Amino acid sequence: GIYLTSATANTLINNTINTSGTTTGYGIYILTSNNNTVDGNLVRTSGTSNKNYGIFLSAARYNSLSGNTVFTNGTYENHGANIFNSHNNTLVGNTFYASGSSGTNAGINITLSSNNTFNNSRNISFSYTPNDVTTTISNCSILINGTINKTDTEIENTQQNNLTVQGFNEG
Repeated sequence: GIYLTSATANTLINNTINTSGTTTGYGIYILTSNNNTVDGNLVRTSGTSNKNYGIFLSAARYNSLSGNTVFTNGTYENHGANIFNSHNNTLVGNTFYASGSSGTNAGINITLSSNNTFNNSRNISFSYTPNDVTTTISNCSILINGTINKTDTEIENTQQNNLTVQGFNEG
């Protein structure tokens, strides 16, 4: 992948990035870096372990991410974008897919971050593929700040399902 640390005013445009391994994988990792542009990249992270991140921002500020397509897959805790302790970043027009064989997988995971701008349409579509051979899946819910925002009760096991959440606030 691509790793920026303490970097300022860099531009990453139209790259194809593939990672695969047995430990934590990063497609693009931006650590304590500011005012960078990440645009039009295709990122695929996968592995036999947990924690595959397409784009990871950590202690990053004023970065612009647009038009990127990200796929993540592993066992659990796979995130298309992981925004940790990062502020005043803009993520617009990106597509994030996250899947895994168990646990929590998220298109976008945001922790301890503020004043970030996401998708100007204020509508975000989530795609997921459930795979449970032992039980029937009755529903899938999207939780925002610990509250159920939307629930899908027509689940197709082993098929891609989609949910769209409308009316997100900026930030």
